Amino acid sequence: MDSRSLNKRGIEALVQGGAFDKFGFPRKGIYEKIIDLIEDAKELKSTKNSAQGSLFEFDDNGINKTIIEDVEWDKKEYLNREREMLGFFVSEDPLEGYGEVLRSESSHSIIELVSSE
Repeated sequence: MDSRSLNKRGIEALVQGGAFDKFGFPRKGIYEKIIDLIEDAKELKSTKNSAQGSLFEFDDNGINKTIIEDVEWDKKEYLNREREMLGFFVSEDPLEGYGEVLRSESSHSIIELVSSE
């Protein structure tokens, strides 16, 4: 993709929204290395454009050299960033795990309320 079409801020939004989840790297790990990844992409593009390879090039087929650490945001920050970018939660329900607490605080279930009409 042309670097004029997608800048650092755009890539940050894509990462936080989960666009790169399919690649198996944690969002925070990618987010922290965006600048390095952009530089790798620029270098790869210039190498391909010049059609020259280096005799001492050790990376396999232009695979980026940036190491993405296996770190992730805590659940709350992860979901907040996702909601900020997309407007809603995609990866998980933020109330998951609170079912028992919510049931204990309610007097009726929705099914009971609907059937009582």
